[in-house]
Amino acid sequence: MRWSIRYQFLVPLGLLLLGLVGICSWTAWDSARLARRQIAAQVQGIVHTLGDTRITLNIQILEYLRGLTGAEYVLIDSGGQRLATVSGQIGHLPPAEVIANEPSHPELGDRVLVEERAYLCRGVKMKFPNPNAGATLYVLYPESLLDEAIWQAIRPSLVLGI
Repeated sequence: MRWSIRYQFLVPLGLLLLGLVGICSWTAWDSARLARRQIAAQVQGIVHTLGDTRITLNIQILEYLRGLTGAEYVLIDSGGQRLATVSGQIGHLPPAEVIANEPSHPELGDRVLVEERAYLCRGVKMKFPNPNAGATLYVLYPESLLDEAIWQAIRPSLVLGI
């Protein structure tokens, strides 16, 4: 059985187009996964660095850190006093007992709402010899920054595919 000339041209072209869509979709998905993992590793680095620091954290230092990292910070000392770089009512923060500090598997943490703005929350229990020992430091990474980083990662694959 012979194919008509139309199918002889269209079938290979269709398969080529299908392969191109598949490759562009896979690279876009993988780029998004890598961008998320990179940001999670950065937040994990912040958590471990601040958890092991010997610097007394106060509102001025937390404001400087916010300017450097783009994340918001909430420090709750052992007496329950709260220092925060974010204004507004902070939603439910994870309890200190369930804060995961597993360096081999960085995560961005739970979703927290502050004035209807979404953040991903990671925390660390401050240890001795830190002057804030016993306090809990929460790093709130804005979901909007994560979404922007993921979009910037997948955009080249989508543009190339189009």
